[in-house]
Amino acid sequence: MGLAQTALRKFARLYALEKQIKDLTIEQRYYSVRKNSNLYWKS
Repeated sequence: MGLAQTALRKFARLYALEKQIKDLTIEQRYYSVRKNSNLYWKS
């Protein structure tokens, strides 16, 4: 898989995460993104 495809896949996962947590409080969203985004960037 090329570099651009890998980047697009990771960004798509982050946008999906944002969509899932959009109804949480700001603090809950902050911690959720911090916890889960590392998983997406390392994969």
